[in-house]
Amino acid sequence: MGRISEPMQKRGYMKGVAVLKSPNVELVREAEEKGFIQKLPIEQQEVIKKRYPTDGTPPLSLSVIGDDLSLTRERVRQREAQAFKNIKRLKEGKPQTDMGRPRRDIDVSEATRLYTIEGKTEEEIATIMGCSEATISRRLRAAGVPTRPRGRPRKK
Repeated sequence: MGRISEPMQKRGYMKGVAVLKSPNVELVREAEEKGFIQKLPIEQQEVIKKRYPTDGTPPLSLSVIGDDLSLTRERVRQREAQAFKNIKRLKEGKPQTDMGRPRRDIDVSEATRLYTIEGKTEEEIATIMGCSEATISRRLRAAGVPTRPRGRPRKK
């Protein structure tokens, strides 16, 4: 088999051959130094560590990682993309996203206590917990907390 041409390497068209983009390699190296990799979900950590190894082993292709983890290449690529998104958010000092799943860092019992006992608004609770008002609203509804009327009070 011959050499892989430079344009094909840049675009990553060779099936089964890991072609890594240098901005991603630099981002992973920086994230490893700052400890962001350990803050990622375990599934994303596995993909990043196999795709961008720091111990000198050659990087694995998406299909090989997929075979190891019993996933499709596309699902591995999605996990890699989500990991990069989370790393960039952590680098900016923002909380990482969890792709629509309930965030584990929001304590529903604490939000319920703030809403019912202390009388705080959903907006105030969202500011305290570092998330959106819609997230707090959904969590309170799911917990069965009776909601208060929103908006301006009615004139009597």
